Amino acid sequence: MFHRIHVATPPRTAFAVLSDVSLNPRWQSTTLTARWTSPAPHGRESTFVQTHRVLGWTFDHTFGVLEYEPERLFAYECREGPQPVQVALRVEPTPEGALIEMEVRSNPTGVRKLSAPMARHYIKRILTGDMGRLRALVDGRAASAD
Repeated sequence: MFHRIHVATPPRTAFAVLSDVSLNPRWQSTTLTARWTSPAPHGRESTFVQTHRVLGWTFDHTFGVLEYEPERLFAYECREGPQPVQVALRVEPTPEGALIEMEVRSNPTGVRKLSAPMARHYIKRILTGDMGRLRALVDGRAASAD
Protein backbone atom coordinates (compact mmCIF):
# COMPACT_ATOMS: atom_id res chain seq x y z
CA MET A 1 0.00 0.00 0.00
CA PHE A 2 1.45 3.36 -1.07
CA HIS A 3 0.64 6.86 0.14
CA ARG A 4 2.26 10.13 -0.97
CA ILE A 5 2.13 13.65 0.35
CA HIS A 6 3.89 16.86 -0.59
CA VAL A 7 5.22 19.07 2.19
CA ALA A 8 6.47 22.64 2.01
CA THR A 9 9.65 21.86 3.93
CA PRO A 10 13.15 20.74 3.02
CA PRO A 11 13.87 16.99 3.02
CA ARG A 12 16.05 17.25 6.15
CA THR A 13 13.12 18.64 8.18
CA ALA A 14 10.73 15.99 6.86
CA PHE A 15 13.23 13.21 7.58
CA ALA A 16 13.88 14.52 11.09
CA VAL A 17 10.18 14.09 11.89
CA LEU A 18 9.88 10.69 10.17
CA SER A 19 12.90 9.22 11.92
CA ASP A 20 11.99 10.49 15.40
CA VAL A 21 9.78 7.61 16.54
CA SER A 22 8.78 9.50 19.70
CA LEU A 23 6.68 11.72 17.38
CA ASN A 24 4.76 8.78 15.88
CA PRO A 25 1.79 9.08 18.29
CA ARG A 26 1.30 12.65 17.03
CA TRP A 27 0.58 11.51 13.48
CA GLN A 28 -0.19 7.77 13.63
CA SER A 29 -3.77 7.49 14.88
CA THR A 30 -3.42 3.92 16.20
CA THR A 31 -0.11 4.54 18.00
CA LEU A 32 -0.43 5.34 21.71
CA THR A 33 3.29 5.36 22.60
CA ALA A 34 6.59 4.92 20.80
CA ARG A 35 10.12 4.77 22.20
CA TRP A 36 13.57 3.71 21.12
CA THR A 37 14.85 0.57 22.86
CA SER A 38 18.38 0.86 21.55
CA PRO A 39 20.89 3.58 22.40
CA ALA A 40 21.49 6.65 20.24
CA PRO A 41 22.63 7.35 17.63
CA HIS A 42 19.81 5.57 15.84
CA GLY A 43 20.18 3.96 12.44
CA ARG A 44 20.31 0.52 10.85
CA GLU A 45 19.62 -2.26 13.35
CA SER A 46 18.23 0.16 15.97
CA THR A 47 15.03 -1.01 17.65
CA PHE A 48 11.90 0.64 18.98
CA VAL A 49 8.58 -0.36 20.54
CA GLN A 50 5.17 1.05 19.74
CA THR A 51 1.94 0.44 21.62
CA HIS A 52 -1.09 0.42 19.34
CA ARG A 53 -4.82 0.47 19.90
CA VAL A 54 -6.92 -0.87 17.04
CA LEU A 55 -10.63 -1.67 17.26
CA GLY A 56 -10.45 -1.71 21.06
CA TRP A 57 -7.45 -4.04 21.17
CA THR A 58 -4.16 -2.77 22.68
CA PHE A 59 -0.88 -4.46 21.73
CA ASP A 60 2.85 -3.84 21.30
CA HIS A 61 5.04 -4.17 18.23
CA THR A 62 8.83 -4.30 18.43
CA PHE A 63 10.40 -2.91 15.27
CA GLY A 64 13.90 -3.13 13.84
CA VAL A 65 15.32 -0.53 11.46
CA LEU A 66 16.19 -2.12 8.11
CA GLU A 67 17.44 0.92 6.22
CA TYR A 68 18.46 4.37 7.36
CA GLU A 69 19.71 6.92 4.85
CA PRO A 70 19.60 10.43 6.37
CA GLU A 71 17.26 12.82 4.57
CA ARG A 72 16.15 10.01 2.25
CA LEU A 73 14.96 6.65 3.66
CA PHE A 74 13.74 5.22 6.98
CA ALA A 75 12.53 1.62 6.73
CA TYR A 76 11.63 -0.80 9.50
CA GLU A 77 9.92 -4.13 10.10
CA CYS A 78 8.01 -5.79 12.90
CA ARG A 79 10.22 -8.22 14.80
CA GLU A 80 7.71 -9.05 17.54
CA GLY A 81 3.99 -8.49 17.61
CA PRO A 82 0.69 -9.79 16.34
CA GLN A 83 0.89 -8.34 12.82
CA PRO A 84 3.89 -8.81 10.50
CA VAL A 85 4.44 -5.47 8.79
CA GLN A 86 7.17 -3.59 6.94
CA VAL A 87 7.16 0.18 6.52
CA ALA A 88 9.36 2.29 4.23
CA LEU A 89 9.29 6.09 4.44
CA ARG A 90 11.06 7.81 1.55
CA VAL A 91 11.79 11.51 1.18
CA GLU A 92 12.57 13.15 -2.16
CA PRO A 93 13.36 16.82 -2.77
CA THR A 94 10.91 18.82 -4.87
CA PRO A 95 11.00 22.46 -5.99
CA GLU A 96 8.35 23.25 -3.35
CA GLY A 97 9.90 21.22 -0.50
CA ALA A 98 9.71 17.44 -0.32
CA LEU A 99 7.69 14.43 -1.36
CA ILE A 100 7.11 11.85 1.38
CA GLU A 101 6.15 8.37 0.25
CA MET A 102 5.02 5.68 2.66
CA GLU A 103 4.93 2.03 1.63
CA VAL A 104 3.31 -0.43 4.02
CA ARG A 105 3.53 -4.17 3.43
CA SER A 106 1.86 -6.83 5.50
CA ASN A 107 1.61 -10.58 5.09
CA PRO A 108 -1.19 -11.71 7.39
CA THR A 109 -1.29 -15.34 8.41
CA GLY A 110 -3.95 -17.63 9.84
CA VAL A 111 -7.35 -16.09 10.52
CA ARG A 112 -6.06 -12.61 9.65
CA LYS A 113 -5.46 -13.79 6.10
CA LEU A 114 -9.20 -14.40 5.71
CA SER A 115 -10.07 -10.85 6.73
CA ALA A 116 -7.27 -9.22 4.68
CA PRO A 117 -9.55 -7.72 1.98
CA MET A 118 -11.70 -5.92 4.58
CA ALA A 119 -8.65 -4.94 6.63
CA ARG A 120 -7.00 -3.39 3.56
CA HIS A 121 -9.87 -0.89 3.19
CA TYR A 122 -9.76 -0.04 6.91
CA ILE A 123 -5.96 0.39 6.87
CA LYS A 124 -6.07 2.56 3.75
CA ARG A 125 -8.55 4.89 5.46
CA ILE A 126 -6.38 5.08 8.59
CA LEU A 127 -3.19 5.74 6.61
CA THR A 128 -4.85 8.49 4.57
CA GLY A 129 -5.70 10.32 7.80
CA ASP A 130 -2.26 9.61 9.24
CA MET A 131 -0.55 11.14 6.21
CA GLY A 132 -2.65 14.29 6.58
CA ARG A 133 -1.55 14.57 10.23
CA LEU A 134 2.05 13.93 9.16
CA ARG A 135 1.87 16.80 6.65
CA ALA A 136 0.57 19.16 9.35
CA LEU A 137 3.28 18.03 11.79
CA VAL A 138 6.13 18.36 9.26
CA ASP A 139 4.97 21.72 7.93
CA GLY A 140 4.37 22.95 11.50
CA ARG A 141 7.92 21.98 12.48
CA ALA A 142 9.31 23.95 9.57
CA ALA A 143 7.19 27.00 10.42
CA SER A 144 8.34 26.97 14.05
CA ALA A 145 11.99 26.69 12.94
CA ASP A 146 11.73 29.85 10.80
